[in-house]
Amino acid sequence: MKVIWPLLLLVSCSEPRTPERSSPAGAPFPHLQDYRDPTLHGADLRIWGLAKCEDCHGRSDSTAPACSTCHEIYPHPEGWVTGSMHGEGLTSRIVDLQQCTRCHDKPGLVATDEYGCTSCHASFPHPEGWSHAQNHGVYALARPDVKAVCGSCHGEDLGGGDVGVACNKCHSVWPHPDDWKDPTVHGVTALDHLDDCAGCHSTEGVWDGGPTGVACSRCHQVFPHAADWKVKHATQASKVGEPICMRCHQPGDGPATMVATCAPSCHGGAE
Repeated sequence: MKVIWPLLLLVSCSEPRTPERSSPAGAPFPHLQDYRDPTLHGADLRIWGLAKCEDCHGRSDSTAPACSTCHEIYPHPEGWVTGSMHGEGLTSRIVDLQQCTRCHDKPGLVATDEYGCTSCHASFPHPEGWSHAQNHGVYALARPDVKAVCGSCHGEDLGGGDVGVACNKCHSVWPHPDDWKDPTVHGVTALDHLDDCAGCHSTEGVWDGGPTGVACSRCHQVFPHAADWKVKHATQASKVGEPICMRCHQPGDGPATMVATCAPSCHGGAE
């Protein structure tokens, strides 16, 4: 035994010490290999609490790296969960989104499962190409209450909100008012801002309904009119029937929203 004991002692001392996941004394130290991975130190943070980590990582006289070495704004200030704080931080680029996704886009982390972006914002971070109508437009139209879904960032009226990006920046009259189906309401906008309608109601210049599936021809069989419409409109009117035309063009003196009325403009009626 006297010969074997020193040998056993030598073997045990030569083996590398495995860092413990946790210790009776408190926080897990020495740290595991690759402890920088949020799934390791982030999970321990939830168990032990920030105060325990700050015993070493929050002291000015400590060589341990501070949280801000990798996370620009962590610990988060009070009230950070409100959109007016973290949302403004993202859109003004105070914080790079990649700084957030280090913790809030890691499967299995509480920061992801309970406080991930999609916990409150179903479509954020937005995928590539989100600015195209066929992406964000289709998504918005598929929701029964687009203001509730998008309003937390873009404002209750979708006028910009905390992020400063309003729907009407590209769509002059979106969301549409309740009486939008009335030709005297949407007609005047279509005449003045038809390009604004194209993004949602057309596909590559063809007025087929676009991402919305709502084409002008659903109600107006021959609208938008062709460039040579003044020459062809009489023939088309005889085909589709005058009632179709009268939805926008009334005989006599029509309302101001009509681009042309049949009688005064061209057909000899009294002005």
